[in-house]
Amino acid sequence: LKRHGVKLTIGLVILGVDWYDRELEQPQYTNPAKWRAMLETADTVTHMNKVKLPQADTAVLYASDTYLSFENPKMASAEHPQMYTAYAALGPMTGSWFRFVSDRQIDRDQVDLGDFKVLYIPLATYQRRSVLQKIEQFAAAGGVVICTDPGAFRYDINGDELTSTWAAVTGVRIGEPRDGAVRAKIADDAPLASEKPIMFDLPGPGAQATLADASVKPLAVFSDGAVAATIRTIGEGYVIMFTSDPFASRDERPSIAGLFRHLQLFAGARTDLDIWRFKLPPYQAVESQPDEPLVCLTGNNITLEGKTIHLVDNLTTGGTYTYSRFPEDLPDDAAAGDIAFPAGHLTNREAAYKSRKLGGERGPADIDKWIVRFTSGEPIDLTVDFKTPHALRRLKLYYSGPLPPTVYAGSDDGQTWTRIDNREAQPATADVIDLTVPLTGRYRFLKITFEARDIEMPMELAELEVWGIKP
Repeated sequence: LKRHGVKLTIGLVILGVDWYDRELEQPQYTNPAKWRAMLETADTVTHMNKVKLPQADTAVLYASDTYLSFENPKMASAEHPQMYTAYAALGPMTGSWFRFVSDRQIDRDQVDLGDFKVLYIPLATYQRRSVLQKIEQFAAAGGVVICTDPGAFRYDINGDELTSTWAAVTGVRIGEPRDGAVRAKIADDAPLASEKPIMFDLPGPGAQATLADASVKPLAVFSDGAVAATIRTIGEGYVIMFTSDPFASRDERPSIAGLFRHLQLFAGARTDLDIWRFKLPPYQAVESQPDEPLVCLTGNNITLEGKTIHLVDNLTTGGTYTYSRFPEDLPDDAAAGDIAFPAGHLTNREAAYKSRKLGGERGPADIDKWIVRFTSGEPIDLTVDFKTPHALRRLKLYYSGPLPPTVYAGSDDGQTWTRIDNREAQPATADVIDLTVPLTGRYRFLKITFEARDIEMPMELAELEVWGIKP
């Protein structure tokens, strides 16, 4: 890019859409705290001092020739977790600093393997012969090559066999799958320094291995005596070959992390680097705990964790609400009378979320369960009955379209009203807006009066939360 005068800008991509919410999608409403945290993270990282990153002394091969042969050519997936596991084992669990390098970068001399002390090969069934030659040269020049894939380097990109070429490098011929133990230990005479025996559990028994050269030594053996890993000196460096893939499972295995810590130290690579303890400052925009404990009196405060709905800080009041004029277009749960909080469209967030579209194809929201719509511009009173008096502190109203002037009042008997607050009219918008109004006083009833408005477009109400002091 530099040769062609192209300026490369690295940015932060915020993926707010949750796979498990294909209906509302926007986290500002599906998980407001998450949305505020995402925005604050973006603001923090774009204004903070640049983080000083260590120099990578470890390389992890991304074999694009192999991954592009898969039907689902993702860098990592449940079927091919090697990149996930390599990242976790070498990064946060071991504390090394590494870099993913692709076979194409190696082949085009865009990456110099000589800049690294160790090269890991997690998955490389298909590879070009020229890359294999450069990997061998890296080891001969003093590097440590650690291949965790027993099936690596089977064919080149022309479909020609590479197995014999790779076996000549490792001194090992991989045979048929084996049955047996998965518990292994580093051989007593292996060149990995340790005061105690190094024991680890591999995800499976792997394959049979034949040591085809006297220069090859067992690095690790299974508890039943089979070879789990080999080591061979090539020039000034080493080639280590596993017969069972330690990266084949995403399960967190502390013994595997311990194994790779010893391998990193053997290769001269650094571990326990401070960068893995880096943390962003505590969030400021995410709602902090107020001075007095609050609960949602309308019972519709939830958080989402994947498909799971959590009810948080809600009080079951048995409350209801009603309108002086019921919605004309998209109706509420009833066309007259009192509407219970769990059923009303303004407070049924739990029920609506349980019936939302999950996963799969995106589609428009089923708005008839989420909102109510008023097409007439006449005034409306929305009266909430909590059944018993509560100390009120705030309300949040989600709306779209024009919002006329609003007045907020409390009452003990539903007849005599005390004005608490009022808000000016808001301009019409196609977006969903949340309006927060502080409340004071102790009341059983709360009334929101929507004054008359011009009929530019329908007024839509999507949700109402009322918060009070926890009894």
